[in-house]
Amino acid sequence: MKMPPIDQLKDRPLGRVLIKMGRLTREQVHQALAVQADQKNKGARTPIGQILVDLGMITEKDRNIALAAQKGLEMYDLEKDIPADVISKMTPQMATWLASVTGQEPLDDELVIDDPLIADAQIWLGNRFTENVRIADLAKALSVSHQTLIRHFRRRLDTTPLGYIQRLRAQSAQRMLETTNRPIDEIARLNGYNDTRTFRAMFREQVGMSASTYRANARRKAKTAQ
Repeated sequence: MKMPPIDQLKDRPLGRVLIKMGRLTREQVHQALAVQADQKNKGARTPIGQILVDLGMITEKDRNIALAAQKGLEMYDLEKDIPADVISKMTPQMATWLASVTGQEPLDDELVIDDPLIADAQIWLGNRFTENVRIADLAKALSVSHQTLIRHFRRRLDTTPLGYIQRLRAQSAQRMLETTNRPIDEIARLNGYNDTRTFRAMFREQVGMSASTYRANARRKAKTAQ
């Protein structure tokens, strides 16, 4: 696979990255987005990358390479650069899992594609939500006023940029609570909160229950499913 320059892929929607990589056509991306929209109407929220894999349009390796490129990273050739004993222990989901438990994974590939301003804002915030983000920096990066940004967010996402950041942080924390044994104060720190009490209040507001209750419920569901 011949990769375009990484600066042409960074911060781009996943579909565009895969098109530039030569793995998909625009028609295939539109088909996957239609499937995603249909699933959303039925209450499911499946990332576009997983839909593309499920449809057989790309492999899991293609998806993980594209996700890395989307963040401005290059993936090494595992067969050449990673010891064989390490490769044998890796699963196709490992790169995504590692990103998730550190709070760095793009949590939702579903972009508001018919509003380029919001789509660009989602990408920008998706790559920085664990940092001390200032909305003024987002407005500057998109060359719009603070008021214009808020107006678009309220109209298309029914929230503010700050509310969207909190949504991403809550989603990231949920994944960590489900898949790791990290202490809650560490999860708070990994998601941009130095004050655990502030994190707990945000999580309860976003999810409707405490972080401890959410983890207990997730573990109970996991045991039932076994």
